[in-house]
Amino acid sequence: MVRWRADLQASVLAQRWSHGLFLTAALLVTLLPPWQLSYGLLNLLLLAAVMYEWRRHHHVLQRRCGALVWKENDDWRWQQRHWRLCPATCCLNAAILLRLRGEAGQQQFWLMRDSMSEAEWRALRYQILTAGPADSPV
Repeated sequence: MVRWRADLQASVLAQRWSHGLFLTAALLVTLLPPWQLSYGLLNLLLLAAVMYEWRRHHHVLQRRCGALVWKENDDWRWQQRHWRLCPATCCLNAAILLRLRGEAGQQQFWLMRDSMSEAEWRALRYQILTAGPADSPV
């Protein structure tokens, strides 16, 4: 039986923050170099590195989408893998830090409030705060 289920989307808030940070970094690289402006090629290389990192980060955010299911036996299913919730879970008003342990190792990520519907968010917070995770190892 399923305790909780959500189809996660990329968080708009997380995307805005990352866009702002990478834009700031790009501006700092191009406008405030510690060397002379005659090193234009170096500026372009640094700007290309910042843009490449922004694109990689954007793809990481997009890969975190999909169905997340929490079953009755404290078994989590995400991206066709089985996980167990580690005991130290952090719940905030806008995000929940999930630490999941699986066969391949440990994975942790923030579930943002705007990455799911309001009903799914409330149900997850209720389940985590009242039931709590099991302390059993994988």
